[in-house]
Formats: sequence, C-alpha cells, structure tokens
Amino acid sequence: MLSAAASFSTLISSEAVNHLKTCQNPECGWFFLDESKRENRKWCSDTCATLMKDRRFRERQKENKFYVIYTQGSCESQH
Repeated sequence: MLSAAASFSTLISSEAVNHLKTCQNPECGWFFLDESKRENRKWCSDTCATLMKDRRFRERQKENKFYVIYTQGSCESQH
C-alpha cells in the first residue's frame, strides 16, 4: 500500500497529472493516464469502451424503431 501511495504522490507532482482522467463508464470510475495523441480518450479500457458504445447503440435502437415492411416482390427476391 505504501508503494501505491508513493507512486500516486509522484504522479500528482509530475507533468503527467494533466493527462489523468476518470473513466466515463459510470459503473467503473477508475483513473487512467490518457497518453493518446489527441488526448481524447474517455474510457480506462477497451472493455469499458465496448460496454458504453453498446449501451448507446441499444438506446438509439429503442428510440428509433424502424419497421421494415416487405412487399411481396422484395420478399420473393430474398429467397
């Protein structure tokens, strides 16, 4: 535990603190260093990114329900 506290104090006193961010997944909340070129990373890991993008996709699907009505001609062309 002492090692983690020492590492954290070193981080806060360095220039890297400007790149310290919190994961945008509300169920995560982990801190991470954004070392991306554009400094626009939002999530701590690919797992959190995939989870949040999937949730956003599902919400949009619910909001924009598209109903596809096939005519008899297009139905036959798919078989």
